Amino acid sequence: AAAALVVVAVSAVTAPARAEQFYASQVVSTVVGAQQQSGFKDPNLALGGPRGGGTSTNSLHAYSLGNGGSITLGFGDGSPSERTISDGPGADFIVSENSFYDGEDPHRAFAELMWVEVSSDGANFARFPAYSGTPQAVPAYGTLDPAQISQFAGVRPVLANIETEPETDPFDAAAAGGDAFELSALRCDPLVVGGQVDLGQIRYVRLVDVIGDGSSLDAAGRPVFDPTGFGIGGADVDALTVINGAHAPEPTAALPLAGLALARLARRRR
Repeated sequence: AAAALVVVAVSAVTAPARAEQFYASQVVSTVVGAQQQSGFKDPNLALGGPRGGGTSTNSLHAYSLGNGGSITLGFGDGSPSERTISDGPGADFIVSENSFYDGEDPHRAFAELMWVEVSSDGANFARFPAYSGTPQAVPAYGTLDPAQISQFAGVRPVLANIETEPETDPFDAAAAGGDAFELSALRCDPLVVGGQVDLGQIRYVRLVDVIGDGSSLDAAGRPVFDPTGFGIGGADVDALTVINGAHAPEPTAALPLAGLALARLARRRR
């Protein structure tokens, strides 16, 4: 009975709180790629809510990765507890870049691609299996067809803007734009199967610019193409929006509750 009470006490305080929604709040690390764009070198521009430019223009509120560069983002808020992304219903998070359409044509996007990777411990990262059907090299300032691309970030325009579009819910994947990701797509990843990455507790997201000259391969082994050439500074990151998140209580809170449960049981036995 005592053991049962302890289990109840511990589980009551370590279980995740109700689902929460929030934005990336920490820059854990960066790797600066080639031709990083001047004026977009502050990684803190990737924090907070999206400031999208819509379908006809690119946002200027973004961090440039540079060709082959990366940024790793976290969700700490300064409290003793931790924020994480969890595998919930529907889309779990959104990556906002600054893509826009050529002449409002949804099949012609000025887009720069990113691999998306997630981690529970900051050491083991599982990469979303991404696919590209772009058949040939894309010149600098060329366009991509979003219909031919899956599980890359940086593809679709960002419609949500916390400053100028308050009526657009940035946590609604259908309305906010950007590229939404479901953690369930990683259930067969070797790191998930092996337990190194816990889809119920994702603490870090790493975004990696794709070298789009065909030297990188997608999950089907096909070459990946995106705009390449002089003046192209790689993908840009505006925001990372968490739809299915958790704010877990401080783990040490379990110990006082467990002790209280045992004390009450002891008094009953006297």
